[in-house]
Amino acid sequence: MSASDTDSTAPLPILVDPARLAALDGLSILDTAPEQGFDDVVRLATRLCAAPVALVSLVAVDRQWFKARVGFPHCETDLNSSVCRFVLDEPDVIVIEDLANDARTAANPLVTGEPHIRFYAGAPLRLASGDVVGSLCVIDTAPRPGGLDADQADDLRALARQVSGLLDMRRAVALRDDALDSQRVEVQQARRIDVLSKASEALLVGLDPAAVLDPILSANAETLGFDRSYIYDVWPEGGHLRLTHSLNASAPVKEFLHKLPFGAPVCGIVAERLEPLLLTGMQADVDPAFATARSIGLNAYAGFPVVSRGALRGVISFGSTQVAAFDHEALNFFETLARMMSAVYERIDGERALRESHERSRLAQEAGSIGTFEIDIVNDRARVSTEGCRIFGLPEMESRSPRDFTDLVVPDDRSLPANEMTMRDGTADTEAEYRIRRADDNALRWIARNSRFIRDEAGKPVRMIGTLQDVTERRATQEALRISEERFRAIVETIEAAFAIVEVKFDADDRPVNYRFVEANPAFERQAGVNLHGKWVTEFAPDLEQFWFETYGHVAKTGEPASFENYAEAFERWFDVKAVRVGNPSERRIAIFFSDVTARKKAEADLRASEAVARDNVDRVRLALAAGAIIGTWHWDIVADRFKIDEAFAAAFGLDPTLGRSGIPLAQIVATVHPDDQEGLADAINEAVVRGGAYAHEYRVRRADGKYYWLEANGRVDHAADGTPTSFPGVLIDIEERRAVAAERDQATARLREREAFLSSVLASSNDCIKVLDLDANLVFMSEGGQKVMEVSDFNDIAGCPWPDFWQDEGNIAAKEAIASAQAGVPAGFQGYAETMKGRRRYWDVQVSPILGADGKPERILSVSRDITPLKASEEARAVLNQELSHRMKNLLSMVQAITAQTLRQARSMDEAQDAVFTRIAALARAQDILVRTSFEEADVGEIVEAAVTPHQTADQRIEASGPDLGLTAQQALGLSLAIHELATNAAKYGALSNETGRVAMRWDRVEGAFVFEWIETGGPSVSPPQRRGFGSKLIERIVASYFDGEGRLDFDPSGIRFTLTGANQRAETTS
Repeated sequence: MSASDTDSTAPLPILVDPARLAALDGLSILDTAPEQGFDDVVRLATRLCAAPVALVSLVAVDRQWFKARVGFPHCETDLNSSVCRFVLDEPDVIVIEDLANDARTAANPLVTGEPHIRFYAGAPLRLASGDVVGSLCVIDTAPRPGGLDADQADDLRALARQVSGLLDMRRAVALRDDALDSQRVEVQQARRIDVLSKASEALLVGLDPAAVLDPILSANAETLGFDRSYIYDVWPEGGHLRLTHSLNASAPVKEFLHKLPFGAPVCGIVAERLEPLLLTGMQADVDPAFATARSIGLNAYAGFPVVSRGALRGVISFGSTQVAAFDHEALNFFETLARMMSAVYERIDGERALRESHERSRLAQEAGSIGTFEIDIVNDRARVSTEGCRIFGLPEMESRSPRDFTDLVVPDDRSLPANEMTMRDGTADTEAEYRIRRADDNALRWIARNSRFIRDEAGKPVRMIGTLQDVTERRATQEALRISEERFRAIVETIEAAFAIVEVKFDADDRPVNYRFVEANPAFERQAGVNLHGKWVTEFAPDLEQFWFETYGHVAKTGEPASFENYAEAFERWFDVKAVRVGNPSERRIAIFFSDVTARKKAEADLRASEAVARDNVDRVRLALAAGAIIGTWHWDIVADRFKIDEAFAAAFGLDPTLGRSGIPLAQIVATVHPDDQEGLADAINEAVVRGGAYAHEYRVRRADGKYYWLEANGRVDHAADGTPTSFPGVLIDIEERRAVAAERDQATARLREREAFLSSVLASSNDCIKVLDLDANLVFMSEGGQKVMEVSDFNDIAGCPWPDFWQDEGNIAAKEAIASAQAGVPAGFQGYAETMKGRRRYWDVQVSPILGADGKPERILSVSRDITPLKASEEARAVLNQELSHRMKNLLSMVQAITAQTLRQARSMDEAQDAVFTRIAALARAQDILVRTSFEEADVGEIVEAAVTPHQTADQRIEASGPDLGLTAQQALGLSLAIHELATNAAKYGALSNETGRVAMRWDRVEGAFVFEWIETGGPSVSPPQRRGFGSKLIERIVASYFDGEGRLDFDPSGIRFTLTGANQRAETTS
């Protein structure tokens, strides 16, 4: 039918009709992929209606979307550009002969602008429900007076009915699939509930939950949606999971999982965290932690801890190699099974704990001689435990009269236990100690009873329950302790040694900070000079050394006694101390015995000093005699100032021996001493004379040969009773050789220090990380330069750490192997990743060597690591570049192969084939040159066009090109270059470039996100369609268009060939 004039701005209520929109939404078809059935309809519509454009248009609330299209560049438009919206309210085909002259469409952007449509005919797409969701339409760019003929209109209606049928069928199939999915879910849920029911029933009586579940899971795995399961318990020593049951696990996998450490992927992670672990899409994941799981095919994983009484009892997990993720219902099912296992373990562990509790209670009663009792006051019956009966010497019975027990109480104590009257009125003491005569051996025993009453709602006592304990030994011990304490108190009060009991005070960090005097005997107060009872030590000694607090605190905390002598700065006294812990450990109290030994310590110090000097002199003389080093003796009469010397002394000092026998003055002796040593010698002699006792001094003396030699003088100054110095005997020792050796030693030490400083400088300046390890691979030393490259701020933070632990992944294994090699005395090397102390991941080249001892065996290990991260990065980049080059070469060769094959099939002769292949490959080469300059990333359209037409450009520049800067992918660039080459070659042979007047215009642009390229020939010979399409046409229309994921159309217009390429521009941004 023909459309009437209607206001294009008038509202169309049907556009927003809820029922229509709901019907469209129910199809779930918008934005879906093309489908063959719809595509066939539009192709048939263009042929039957002789129109270049046909669309299956679905009209939504805000746009029209094309499920199928031919000859139209867009996949959707807004409603302002829609003509199909006018079909929604029409009962039959709508025809608009000239869109430019129809009031509804004259201002339509698709009419006034590209693609300048002028004719429209559309048939409504009416669903079985009666709702119209769109139209099947044909469009032309030229007006059609008369519109469609009757047959064409009928054909369009028939095709619209076919599309409507496809839409209804699509919805029916979707509804059927939804119903089947819902049915499958319900069946699967019912099966899961059935499995849970069977598992629950079996677990109620089972003692091994894993063994109970294993056959149930194995029989229902496929139904429940998994094909792998693993059940673990915990190894007895802890820290590892033990695989007990599994589904579809190979022998190597079982062996690997037999002992899995906590924290190891994936079930070990569940054990360590005590929480479920869910993993999806594992085969697409690249996390190295899950590489093992991927290697056995796992794609989805769900693991759950099995916990009883707060402790891990095992892990149950499920996996699938078929799906990437478990659905919500499956995860609920798995978690329920894990909870059921936990509940069974809770029951088993609870029953075991109850049995153990009963047994502990029985053993505790026997060990502590504690019995239990329960008296039914109303019925006057008593139930007493086995131990309770044994305490009273009575045979065990189910119940007996309470009087059987009270009759055994000695007469003097019968008022203490409960009797019938005091139990009935509730006045009996709940705690009492009394004596009995045991029934079986008449032994006198002390009994302690602790009890309480059970009352009814009215408050009347109905039962009495409690414990009975034989405390005879405790009472005897208490009496002995009382007597002992009285004796101890008498001794402490009378002894002369100081004694005190102190209570040690600890701070919030449990460190001793003070102590208080709880008790102190009179001797203590006499020595302290003050009454310290109840006072803290810091009150009168605020600066007391920390040593006293730490020592007393250690005794109070550990119970280890201490015995020591120490000087107290606060008191300026020496004390001999013995300390032991007393009382309850929680009271932190200690007993202290100490004596003031200051006088003794001073005497000992003086004695040690005197003995040291004597021993030193004796040792010197002994050594000198042994070595023959004594070269003379002297005796100085201090009062007369006469030196008597022997001949050796005289020779040493260059003196006349005869004078030495009669005696010479001290000044004459000193005159032979080296001038630089005379003052020191005089001071040493004067000090010894004043002090008395031992004397020793070294100095140089000039001998008869005029040279100075080193001597050591050793002697002793004797004083008279009144302290007057009287005599000074001594010996001379030749120490020239000893001084020479000492000088040589000092020089050697200086050289050694110089070498050490040089070595330290070398290590500090090296960029290698040089380490020394012990034989257990623990860090002992790291060079200063190594600490810099490893970013170590303080080596003490890592000293002693295992060196292999710094390495990651395969590097950790390689490090351990290198250590093992070095331990065997063989150097080794490896490369791997390790992080610096600041977390920077670096790649290292490592050499590990043994450090051999004197016996030739390794005693330490040397490790030298060099950071080669930049080299590693270069190698990886080169590998990626090689792979990329290989990929691009394969693509290029494939294209050359395809072009050559097609050209040879179409060519009429070998010369023609050779020429065609040569020129086409040359076009490829020119495009390839451009891609090389851009690193194969993209190429500009202008550069591709210029390179392709340059061989064909005429002297008068009859080939023109215009368009913005746009980037193409490598594949698109090669395709466009081939297309231009084919068009230019054809134009030169038969088209616009075959005469002197023809011209070629090329234009390109990006229109609404799509790439559009046009080749237009004018002024050439008249064009007629060819009888046969060659490879060149196929290359242009099909192959090149496929590179752009679009359409290539070659029109043989009489005025000149036109080629239009439309498609996606994967490099949509401009290159400029």
